[in-house]
Amino acid sequence: MIKRVKIARPYLIFFIIIIPAIAIAFIWLSIKSFQNELDYNLYVLVGVVFFNSLLLLLILLRWNRSLNKRVDTKTKELQEMNKKLIDIDKVKTEFVSIASHQLRTPLSAIRWYIEELYNEELGKLNKIQKNYLGDMMETSNTIIRLVNNLLNISRLEESRLNITPKPTVLANLIKTVISEQLASNVKKGRKILFVEPKIKLPKIKIDPTLIRQVLSNLISNAVKYSFGKEKCKVIVTLKKNDTEAIIAIEDFGVGIPKKYQNRVFDKFVRAENVVKGETEGSGLGLYFCKKIIEVSGGKIWFKSQVNKGTKFFINLPLSGSKFHKGEKNLAV
Repeated sequence: MIKRVKIARPYLIFFIIIIPAIAIAFIWLSIKSFQNELDYNLYVLVGVVFFNSLLLLLILLRWNRSLNKRVDTKTKELQEMNKKLIDIDKVKTEFVSIASHQLRTPLSAIRWYIEELYNEELGKLNKIQKNYLGDMMETSNTIIRLVNNLLNISRLEESRLNITPKPTVLANLIKTVISEQLASNVKKGRKILFVEPKIKLPKIKIDPTLIRQVLSNLISNAVKYSFGKEKCKVIVTLKKNDTEAIIAIEDFGVGIPKKYQNRVFDKFVRAENVVKGETEGSGLGLYFCKKIIEVSGGKIWFKSQVNKGTKFFINLPLSGSKFHKGEKNLAV
């Protein structure tokens, strides 16, 4: 907010009353005691300087008052514009939430029908038909993931998402996510290694569903953006310091260009080298991860070099996350 420029009241009294009074008294006494014309001219000059200084001060005070009025007007206009932008953003978030919720049910039904056909519950399929249905199923899953991401983000932004911390063994949670990622990615030469801490960590009160989703997003990205490498290797490490548990997820893939690194956690941001190699993606995953980690009381950050890889760090407080009663659970 813009602050008004004000001159303190004691200074006003000093400049407007005391200085002129001193000047007048000085001139009056000087005139009574001057000896010749030179003395008289000198004292008159001093008096003129004093009065000109006073006049300049009055002009400055008037200009200050005018400036303050203009600042007040502009401040009010900015506040009104800011309120309108907040209202527009709220309407947009509500629209995304409603639209996502309304889309989710019919999309789930479509996926269910496709799965029935693909699993040949309604009759035998030839190879071409099965391939088409497999592509349709994958596309419907991609759309549902996008809708769920939009829904979860809107719930986070409106503080409507339940956060239910439970004592959790982080190492076990990480192992579960790695197993899921290995099962869903069957390409050859793919390795996800977990480096467990030398000293066993105590249970930490976190929402396991939320943190699991963050880990799944980051490990999935690490695998996905290692394209172009003969062997894909992702290393997940867990350690702690005095106050935090630290999870690191490192890949040796394409890396993040410097010009994108300041915006990597913004919505809908995807680096150009990623878009060229992996066309699928909404640019919402890292924004979602950051929001989850922040509401969990932690922080997320990274180091990256182009064509050398990226290493994401998640710091979670050993003291645990705070409970938050919302309206909805995570959409998965």
